[in-house]
Amino acid sequence: MAIYLGGRTALDIWRRASLGLCAMPISCTCTSLVDSAASSRELVAAVQSLLLAGAIPDEGGCHRDLEPRTQLPGVVQRCARPFELLVDHKNKSHRMRGAKVRVCRSTLPSGSLFRIPNTDVRLASPELIFLQLGNGRALLPKIELGMELCGSYVRGDLAPQGQTELEHGERGRVPRLDAGCEGRPSLTNVARLHEFLNESKGMHGIVASRRALRWVLDGARSPRESALHLALDLPSKLGGYGMGTPLLNHPLDLGAGMRAGSCIADLAYPKERVVVEYDGFAPHGGRRLESGEVVFDADKVLDDKDRWSRIQAAGWKLVVFCGRDTTSFPRFDTKARQLASYLGKAVLDGGAETTQARDRLRRWLFNPHRHQL
Repeated sequence: MAIYLGGRTALDIWRRASLGLCAMPISCTCTSLVDSAASSRELVAAVQSLLLAGAIPDEGGCHRDLEPRTQLPGVVQRCARPFELLVDHKNKSHRMRGAKVRVCRSTLPSGSLFRIPNTDVRLASPELIFLQLGNGRALLPKIELGMELCGSYVRGDLAPQGQTELEHGERGRVPRLDAGCEGRPSLTNVARLHEFLNESKGMHGIVASRRALRWVLDGARSPRESALHLALDLPSKLGGYGMGTPLLNHPLDLGAGMRAGSCIADLAYPKERVVVEYDGFAPHGGRRLESGEVVFDADKVLDDKDRWSRIQAAGWKLVVFCGRDTTSFPRFDTKARQLASYLGKAVLDGGAETTQARDRLRRWLFNPHRHQL
């Protein structure tokens, strides 16, 4: 008998594993949930056996929303609640305090399941998570999730102290929700998501997933890079400017005397030779949006200016978005129109309705206190 975790619970485990906060799940050949617990009593017994055997240390203690007998392994206890458990048939879908039991068809595409090492706990793959989450009417959260899964960052509030930028708050120093944590390998990529969806015909969420995947790109290194891509490149009906699809973190060829790949562009449109850079306040010098604290790193500022000069000297046109541009629609709109002129595109002006849609999208994407999926 195995325990299957999906949805937000599986996503939280993948995020923590990618930061080295728990063991990285390992692939398994299982494509069926037929050995999932048939009753809540069996599920409790399976979890208890893991704890008694010490397969996973019970680091977090008993979850307040679960009765003591339903304690889950430490890595699972720290996940978002309710815990999301998967079973293969509606007859196994029992109500449990602090847990949500979902029915998932018994046969899944290859690569749908992974295993927490040394346990019988299995969890949804990043591809299956993308299919399962964000299937409501709102499209943007699902696109944003895809960008994170295919990027090299996670939500900054999950990063341990020292791995993410800290921001002063009313109750002391806390991780900034928008800071991200760069440097971890991507959990999947656009090609694998496409392949998985092609093998998942008829499953719930397939229509929303295909639609969202149109706007997901590989290679984002921070939440703000993803947000900038979406604000600029989504079509006007979704609140964007319709600039087209860029390459994220693209190495630039700056000519003779420069090492290949020595300069990386946040967003690049190689055909038009246009580069877009996003420079947040804290790493690049300026005033933090939330606290008003002034941050200035002279070496970093000089490095930025030197990089921008080399990009322009090599014949690339450059548009730089700063943190304060994301807090003001007129400033953001001016920069977006500058980019459009460099790309030879006309910005669609649909009147007040289009302007309001773009402003809503900008405020939603760049809200540092908004929790993502």
